[in-house]
Amino acid sequence: MSGEMEQDIANGRIAIQSANADMEREFAVVLDRCFSQTPPVFIRTNDALHIASALVAGETEFVTADIRQRTAAVLMSLVVLP
Repeated sequence: MSGEMEQDIANGRIAIQSANADMEREFAVVLDRCFSQTPPVFIRTNDALHIASALVAGETEFVTADIRQRTAAVLMSLVVLP
């Protein structure tokens, strides 16, 4: 890990989200919501995990440049930046 990243973690600017039952449930919700759309929103596993992690952490904003991840984040009521 880089020194700057370690410092950001130590200062609380970066939080490590554990893989736990809440994450598993939220991940399933993200996939269900994406795949229930017509047409379905296809999303990669890691992208769905990032969205689920943000939701479990209580975030309301999400940063991505990926169009599929952006679409999925909006479906999950996240404000997508930029």
